[in-house]
Amino acid sequence: MKDSDKKELKKQFRLLQPLTFYDKKQGKTIYLNHQNSYKAADKEIVFPLPNNITLCMNISNREYDLAKRKYFSTIKKITTRKSKKVSVKDDEINDVFDYIESVQVSLIFIYTAVEAFSNIAIPPDYEIERINHKKVKEIWGKENIERWKSTSEKIGDILPDIFKIENPKNEKFWSNFKKLEEIRNDIIHQKTIKNNTDVYSEYFNYFFDHSIFEIIRSGFLVIQYFCLKSDESKIYFPLGIRTDSFDPIEVDDINDVIEHIYADEEDQ
Repeated sequence: MKDSDKKELKKQFRLLQPLTFYDKKQGKTIYLNHQNSYKAADKEIVFPLPNNITLCMNISNREYDLAKRKYFSTIKKITTRKSKKVSVKDDEINDVFDYIESVQVSLIFIYTAVEAFSNIAIPPDYEIERINHKKVKEIWGKENIERWKSTSEKIGDILPDIFKIENPKNEKFWSNFKKLEEIRNDIIHQKTIKNNTDVYSEYFNYFFDHSIFEIIRSGFLVIQYFCLKSDESKIYFPLGIRTDSFDPIEVDDINDVIEHIYADEEDQ
């Protein structure tokens, strides 16, 4: 594939991985995008399918950059003041709130990306066996695993079995990912304290330390870990993480391939 072709595909990194072919007859690289149609009012909207995992990653990354800029322009100045107890000035409050919003959005969306990744990676026929507290063997299918297992359990125990790779729990990012999950759950499952007269907000402590950015990035590293360790690229892998995402399949005539694809769709 030409470098120009790879650059063009990278521009569309939010696409669900297209089928990529090199047509020897035409001497061209051709992409076949997955697409669907959606009804809006009296219109039929047709467009290539995005990868929802990548969309979530992109939202997280955008807010991550905003938060980091706000951290250095506002938060760091506040936390490095000489006084032991620092009160945020009136003209700083909006910037602090903007920063908190960006951190929360970035953190929640990267966790959502990992959660989506951990669910879609489980094959429909995958099962696990467990002995419950009554000493009875239970068989868990995909639906039960998705619903009842935590994301860290899926990432740490189930996906390594599916991908036949090493457990990621020994990786440097693992402790940060566990912290990411903890903070995300505190945000989503907001609690009240002191006889319901106050709101639990201890997780804000992490927001004012630069380590929050390492915690957020751990979600990206989790997805990258499985994409790079896998024997082959999967359709749901975000474009660009693996170099073979851009490797085309050589065919004599793309028209024969298209006819075959349409024939398969009609049979379903």
